[in-house]
Amino acid sequence: MRHVRFVKDNKTLRMHGTRLIIHIGRLPPPLPLEGKLSANSILDKAEEVKLDREIIGPESVALRGDELFTGIVGGELIRIKDGKVKTIVRTGSSCGTHQYCK
Repeated sequence: MRHVRFVKDNKTLRMHGTRLIIHIGRLPPPLPLEGKLSANSILDKAEEVKLDREIIGPESVALRGDELFTGIVGGELIRIKDGKVKTIVRTGSSCGTHQYCK
């Protein structure tokens, strides 16, 4: 169990004896939902893509032509083309006993 204590007076967050100074302030007002931020129905036309294997936790996505690249749980950078998933590179060391690492 993690113990976290927030002391508002001196703006300090304490976690496991580690001291982290944070700044408390006001957020700027949200941008108006106009122009590129206005509601639209673009994703209503999206189609499901069947993949040849399960992927867990895709992160940022990059498109190059008809190929899609993303990083997934376990440290893989993958390429998806025509529903086929190919590992491009595996980063870092093994993630141990995590249920998604194989």
